[in-house]
Amino acid sequence: MSFLHTFNPNPILVSFGPIHVYWYGFFIVFGALAAIAVALKISSYYSLKKEAIIDLAFWLVLGGIIGARVYHVLLELPYYLEYPLDIFKVWQGGLAIHGAIIAGLLVIWVFARKRGFDFWLLSTIIAPVLALAQAIGRWGNYFNGELFGKPTDFPLGIPIDIMKRPLEYISSEFFHPAFLY
Repeated sequence: MSFLHTFNPNPILVSFGPIHVYWYGFFIVFGALAAIAVALKISSYYSLKKEAIIDLAFWLVLGGIIGARVYHVLLELPYYLEYPLDIFKVWQGGLAIHGAIIAGLLVIWVFARKRGFDFWLLSTIIAPVLALAQAIGRWGNYFNGELFGKPTDFPLGIPIDIMKRPLEYISSEFFHPAFLY
């Protein structure tokens, strides 16, 4: 049996009274910071100023969050048309990486045009760090008990809370850790 097979994670990393810091948020922030650090290193090979990369990172994070939320809202449009104020409740979940990537491309394009940078060079720097941030951030899904695959008896299978299992797999306990793959 592996550690993942027997460990039932708590989504809360630490609490300070009524304030909770969640593993998901921790991994998203850690992934973003790791991506920025690596982007700074890569950009140094192209003689780009660190300030420009930091500025771009700020706009990418902001644009990525907005894009991820907009994409999610569009995916669930009937719900949000009925409850429009819920659009702003990002703390209840609902971010889609596809929207973050689309918004990120738009941010890079606008940034490159306004600042006189080569869009393709900036994209070349951002592509590998996006993959790094995504790989780190996905660990938050593990602690939330989400983004799991089909049932398995594979040693890396992870236990999923019965309330989070699809009805057709309600009697299964262990699932493929799709976030890890």
